[in-house]
Amino acid sequence: MPLIAYVRARHGLEAGFGSVVDVLGAEIAAALKVGTSEPAAVAAAARPNVFAYAPGSDVMRHLDDAGPILGDMLRAQASRNRRTVALSRAEVERPPDVTVAELVRLPLRTEEDREAFMERFGAKMVSEVVDRGDRRIEDPRAVADGLCFGVQL
Repeated sequence: MPLIAYVRARHGLEAGFGSVVDVLGAEIAAALKVGTSEPAAVAAAARPNVFAYAPGSDVMRHLDDAGPILGDMLRAQASRNRRTVALSRAEVERPPDVTVAELVRLPLRTEEDREAFMERFGAKMVSEVVDRGDRRIEDPRAVADGLCFGVQL
């Protein structure tokens, strides 16, 4: 069977098929990595993490086998989608109102300033998930901690 392409789940090939939320997640991670929101740069950086390729025979399963597997995957994906949507609605601390040239000349934050910012950021994310997130999210702190950990990488 020829190779097919599919949207990769952000949690690895074994996680199965991804969704538009995985594409958005890859774009967010790419924008943080390249340090710009310029669409072409973000797309180029995200592209290797968006698609997976495999022989169709490896991807396709007999329909009798697929039902339970797809149900588990869809439930896990729905939970991840709820967390992503809750965080995407967040209104966080605004960057300084300066040009990029001025921003480059500003001193870097000290370790204490970074820790204080991440503490405020984490608290804000918890309140955003509680206030704006899906009520089925059981642990808003874990969702916020996961985002904060990813941002610090």
